[in-house]
Amino acid sequence: MHDIALYGHLVFDTINDYSKTENEIGGIVNVWKALTSFNTTLKLYVCPTNIGTSTITIDKENSQRTSESQLNSIVVNVKCEPSIISHIAYINYIDDLSFLENIKSNLIFADVCSGKEIDKEAYKYLDYIFVSEEDIGILKDIEEFDGIVITHSPMKSYDNKGKFFVLDEDRYIKGVNVLGAGDYYAARFMHEKLHHKSDYQSMVASHISTTNYLKSKL
Repeated sequence: MHDIALYGHLVFDTINDYSKTENEIGGIVNVWKALTSFNTTLKLYVCPTNIGTSTITIDKENSQRTSESQLNSIVVNVKCEPSIISHIAYINYIDDLSFLENIKSNLIFADVCSGKEIDKEAYKYLDYIFVSEEDIGILKDIEEFDGIVITHSPMKSYDNKGKFFVLDEDRYIKGVNVLGAGDYYAARFMHEKLHHKSDYQSMVASHISTTNYLKSKL
């Protein structure tokens, strides 16, 4: 039994940060990196659903990024493994979601990325969905989803059940590279739930931890 199983996009990133260009591996690797930074003893399972590429331009001044991506260049035959938690990234860009029927986990999380609406047929398999505030429109007919939606922005996090957290203004940071922030947030939340924390406790820990992570990249 694994602690956390990761499914979704494995992405080879080309990152343009002003005059500097770097190559990194992102997608579910970002989540794996974050989880291993929290606890090196976690039993993790990683299985890509798709392998793709992305060219990312960083706008530190506005704490934003833009990307041109081909996330589904290669389709992978998914093998699901038993785990306490499973996480899927980025579920709105995975064309074949049939593997969801085979996931064996107590809790199933999913994250979305900008652009494409989610296939709402996925809702019946999921317990939690992470979404940035600017992308909330991607969650088509979200009132049909029975689980928890965790919405986050640089200043606040909230769910669809009335829980709300606002970061202290003096802790808010500008001019940062936000690449990977959503993946880091999801990883921290899952780590907290693995240790039986409440949704609110997990949300607060995720927001503060992600803010500190971004600050460390300055």
